[in-house]
Amino acid sequence: MRLPSILIFDEAASSLDANTAEQFAQTINMLKGKVTILFITHQIPKGLQVDEAILPGKEENLQSNNPQTTESHSTE
Repeated sequence: MRLPSILIFDEAASSLDANTAEQFAQTINMLKGKVTILFITHQIPKGLQVDEAILPGKEENLQSNNPQTTESHSTE
Protein backbone atom coordinates (compact mmCIF):
# COMPACT_ATOMS: atom_id res chain seq x y z
CA MET A 1 0.00 0.00 0.00
CA ARG A 2 1.42 3.42 -0.87
CA LEU A 3 1.56 6.41 1.47
CA PRO A 4 -0.90 9.19 0.59
CA SER A 5 0.48 12.68 -0.08
CA ILE A 6 -1.96 14.33 2.36
CA LEU A 7 -3.84 13.21 5.47
CA ILE A 8 -6.78 15.23 6.81
CA PHE A 9 -7.97 14.70 10.39
CA ASP A 10 -11.25 16.29 11.47
CA GLU A 11 -11.57 16.28 15.27
CA ALA A 12 -9.55 13.04 15.28
CA ALA A 13 -8.48 13.28 18.92
CA SER A 14 -11.55 15.00 20.36
CA SER A 15 -13.00 11.83 21.93
CA LEU A 16 -9.69 10.47 23.19
CA ASP A 17 -8.48 10.62 26.77
CA ALA A 18 -5.25 12.58 27.36
CA ASN A 19 -2.94 9.55 27.34
CA THR A 20 -4.41 8.08 24.17
CA ALA A 21 -4.33 11.48 22.44
CA GLU A 22 -0.64 11.81 23.30
CA GLN A 23 0.07 8.32 21.90
CA PHE A 24 -1.88 9.29 18.77
CA ALA A 25 0.31 12.43 18.44
CA GLN A 26 3.47 10.33 18.74
CA THR A 27 2.24 8.06 15.93
CA ILE A 28 1.39 11.04 13.72
CA ASN A 29 4.80 12.61 14.47
CA MET A 30 6.44 9.59 12.81
CA LEU A 31 4.80 10.67 9.53
CA LYS A 32 6.18 14.21 9.76
CA GLY A 33 8.18 15.10 6.66
CA LYS A 34 6.76 12.15 4.72
CA VAL A 35 3.23 13.44 4.16
CA THR A 36 1.28 16.70 4.51
CA ILE A 37 -0.97 16.52 7.57
CA LEU A 38 -3.92 18.84 8.21
CA PHE A 39 -5.72 18.83 11.55
CA ILE A 40 -9.12 20.47 11.95
CA THR A 41 -9.60 20.58 15.70
CA HIS A 42 -10.59 22.58 18.76
CA GLN A 43 -7.77 20.98 20.75
CA ILE A 44 -4.33 20.21 19.32
CA PRO A 45 -3.15 16.94 20.88
CA LYS A 46 -0.34 17.40 23.40
CA GLY A 47 3.04 16.47 21.97
CA LEU A 48 2.01 16.90 18.33
CA GLN A 49 4.86 18.43 16.32
CA VAL A 50 3.53 21.26 14.16
CA ASP A 51 5.04 23.66 11.66
CA GLU A 52 2.10 26.05 11.84
CA ALA A 53 -1.17 26.34 13.74
CA ILE A 54 -3.95 28.60 12.49
CA LEU A 55 -6.33 29.52 15.27
CA PRO A 56 -9.64 30.86 13.91
CA GLY A 57 -10.82 33.99 15.67
CA LYS A 58 -7.32 34.85 16.88
CA GLU A 59 -5.36 37.80 15.51
CA GLU A 60 -2.07 35.92 15.75
CA ASN A 61 -1.33 32.46 14.47
CA LEU A 62 1.34 30.19 15.88
CA GLN A 63 3.96 30.02 13.15
CA SER A 64 7.45 28.71 13.10
CA ASN A 65 10.13 27.91 10.55
CA ASN A 66 11.23 25.19 12.95
CA PRO A 67 8.91 22.46 14.15
CA GLN A 68 7.48 22.98 17.58
CA THR A 69 5.81 20.58 19.95
CA THR A 70 2.43 21.52 21.29
CA GLU A 71 1.84 21.51 24.99
CA SER A 72 -1.93 21.80 24.48
CA HIS A 73 -3.19 24.72 22.45
CA SER A 74 -6.92 25.33 22.33
CA THR A 75 -8.81 27.30 19.71
CA GLU A 76 -11.63 28.04 22.15
